[in-house]
Amino acid sequence: MSSSSLVIVLMLSWYLSAAASDRASSYFQLIHCKMAFFHNSVDTEFQSVNKLILNSLQSDVGLVENIGSYIVDSGGKRLRPVLVLLSALANNYQSEKNNHIKLAAVIEFIHTATLLHDDVVDVSALRRGRETANEIWGNAPSVLVGDFLYSRAFQMLVEVADMNIMRIFADATNVISEGE
Repeated sequence: MSSSSLVIVLMLSWYLSAAASDRASSYFQLIHCKMAFFHNSVDTEFQSVNKLILNSLQSDVGLVENIGSYIVDSGGKRLRPVLVLLSALANNYQSEKNNHIKLAAVIEFIHTATLLHDDVVDVSALRRGRETANEIWGNAPSVLVGDFLYSRAFQMLVEVADMNIMRIFADATNVISEGE
């Protein structure tokens, strides 16, 4: 691992530990700056992930695109895709197929699907200061778009064509579903 990669991993570890502590709110400004550092470290790849996410939301069903775009544009930090990209950077991952870009988008889709489902189960009206999708469009459309995001994530996993990675995602998604 290169020294710059090690610095990135150590800073990310600090960020995660600070975010998990009771004092996390006092670190908010500093953490925001640190996240910018992480995003900047993988900016080109991160932009590719965002583009892939938006392109992968396309559907013949307008409501899927509307709800999907609403959720994706909600202003989250996209920490999970950044972790995938930083891991690829730290391990000098190289691929002509850009599988790390696809996997970063897959992680975000699965996370977003869980948020949609959780908001329905918890009867939440707000998330990140905005109305939840189920508050605007109702429970059934929210669950169906969550299901669409899960299935789209698995379509993208098939493109990666790595059985070990597919197994890990399938097992993790099953655990997530049981937890919901």
